Amino acid sequence: MSIKVLHINCHPMYSDIGHSTVKLSNHGLAHLQSFDQFELDILNLYEKDFFLPKVSDSMFAAWSKSESDLTEDEKNILKRQEFLVNQWIQADLVLIYSPLHNFNVTSGFKDYVDNILIAERTFRYTENGSVGLLSDKKRVAYIQSSGGVYQQELKYISADIAPHYVRTILSMMGINKMHMIRIEGLDIKGIDKEKLIDHGKTEITNYINSSFETLKQLKG
Repeated sequence: MSIKVLHINCHPMYSDIGHSTVKLSNHGLAHLQSFDQFELDILNLYEKDFFLPKVSDSMFAAWSKSESDLTEDEKNILKRQEFLVNQWIQADLVLIYSPLHNFNVTSGFKDYVDNILIAERTFRYTENGSVGLLSDKKRVAYIQSSGGVYQQELKYISADIAPHYVRTILSMMGINKMHMIRIEGLDIKGIDKEKLIDHGKTEITNYINSSFETLKQLKG
């Protein structure tokens, strides 16, 4: 059975190979080509023609109306959300490549989350609170590049918001395992930037390899 891979590039300059996030994303895509029997969906969240509905009065109106009362714009929003959430649900392996923007994920990724964290699709509310509808069988890696070091420097540890946000979103959906790959300290003076990026590429390679091995076993 084919493995479904969802590759998400969250960088606003998604095609500029000078950026570390793009280098890592391109490496991941190139390494995937060494496998067979997989389906690949690529999302460049800032691509000009990529339709990503944003939180707006139209979005909230679409959620609250019956189908017969929807405007064409509202129908398009719901249709796109259904496509994106189905794509997310069906993916066996998700690779999220993102730069750190002011201690958090990019606004494009936040908009994406608003289209897939949908009640009765990826989670539901119960008398005991929310319950995720997905499972830990889905493999998810969050690959983050940053100029500073967020795991060791005390002034930055409390500002390590982005990974916490992504883990929280996944946990809401019932996915309690997230693989974190950090490429940090890229803007520190005197640092060997390419060495850090190469180390990140190795981690990505190893994660993709282990994920395919695990998923093949799960799928029989």
